[in-house]
Amino acid sequence: MFNDGKRILISAVGGYSGCPDKMIDIIKLNNIDITNLKFCHSCTDSYRDENFIKVFNNKMYSLMEIQPPNIKTESFYGEFEGRDKDKFEMKLVLKDDRTFKFWLNKGHGSDFTEGLWKNKSDTLILNSRALNKTDSISFALSSARWIEFNVLEFRLKKEKLIELNNGKRKLKKTIKKNVG
Repeated sequence: MFNDGKRILISAVGGYSGCPDKMIDIIKLNNIDITNLKFCHSCTDSYRDENFIKVFNNKMYSLMEIQPPNIKTESFYGEFEGRDKDKFEMKLVLKDDRTFKFWLNKGHGSDFTEGLWKNKSDTLILNSRALNKTDSISFALSSARWIEFNVLEFRLKKEKLIELNNGKRKLKKTIKKNVG
């Protein structure tokens, strides 16, 4: 399927609450559209496809070169705010499609970046996207200055992000979840 251009993940739904009306969804991860097939189960038989779903999804994540979610991934979703050492406001938005946006407001101008994020347990890793010529021109004409994060790491502890690379940035979660 992957070689034919099909990106598919499988999820188990149902149980006591029943199954949703829509059994096929499109989700977006790392800017890739992925079909999410939902396998409906009753309260007692969800274990039957558990191994198949795990093996299938792990293989698909590997082929798409996307870090699969782990037990901590969902705790990163949302918005984080803070101030840097010069008292400028910072904001980081981590979406569940694994994209992020970061702003550093400097009064009359701002620094900005966006890209893809992943996590390894409680460590957040940010990588900015590469700018194209159109982006470079639009940033040159605006008051915003593009900054680049290349494997910028933060540790999540009690809903606070603390930068590991040089420890300058500290952000606190303000909004729990930010979908798509």
